[in-house]
Amino acid sequence: MQVIQAEYSLKQAEDAFRRVIGADLDPYIRALDLDLTESLEPRGDLLSLDIQQAYQQALERRPELEALRQQIDNDETSVRLAHNHLLPDLSLSAFYTTNGISGNSYNIATTPPALISTGGLVDTLSQMKGFDFPSYGFTVQLRLPIRNRAAQADLGEAMVSRRRDLYLQRQEGQQLWQEVKNAVHQVEQAELSIAAAKVSQDLAQKTLEAEQRKYELGASQIFFVLDAQTQLAQAELSLVQAQIGYQQAVAGVEHATGTLLENHKVKIEDVAP
Repeated sequence: MQVIQAEYSLKQAEDAFRRVIGADLDPYIRALDLDLTESLEPRGDLLSLDIQQAYQQALERRPELEALRQQIDNDETSVRLAHNHLLPDLSLSAFYTTNGISGNSYNIATTPPALISTGGLVDTLSQMKGFDFPSYGFTVQLRLPIRNRAAQADLGEAMVSRRRDLYLQRQEGQQLWQEVKNAVHQVEQAELSIAAAKVSQDLAQKTLEAEQRKYELGASQIFFVLDAQTQLAQAELSLVQAQIGYQQAVAGVEHATGTLLENHKVKIEDVAP
């Protein structure tokens, strides 16, 4: 009965995994069996972590903290901009232009008016090039923001937004510290569980061998041999569960420190619309 339940639990887990990776969208891929290539038993030395180093790594890599830092930078810019709107504003502008005179010139003092000179486009361009008829000037404007309620309101709103984001950053840092600390402790607990499970498995194996030897010599009954086999199976199951717990704890540390995708060679790229 337990074997049947375990088989169907495995099928449900496989279906859930297919849904996560999107393999259930294609009927052909959906029908393929899963082949888990990653070994359950930890490879190499067990993970050794320092909480402070893991926390520092999390501060540098967690995307939500980076988003908060950028938001605080925007708040600082908004505060400076709103503060500048409360300061006096002095502006100075100047201009310098050149003109050209074209057309016919008459002396209106005579009757009829006498033609003095004639001109065309070429004369106009020549006058402009030579700056014969320049015009220039400047203006000075001083604006005093006396009782500028709108600017004061903008400054107050920007300061409140900055303080709120600073509080969120501190709160996120505290939560992240607790998350990293718990993840590291779970890894340490999982390592101790693996060590204890291996000792229990070794003891159960030796007990089974002793009971089998005693049964072969006629000094024991088959019941004790079967009971020793059951104890060994339970010890092996406990070791497997401890190893699974260790792998989950390692994944928890990678998530807490922001290195989960990098360690599994997963890269997210922006897709142009």
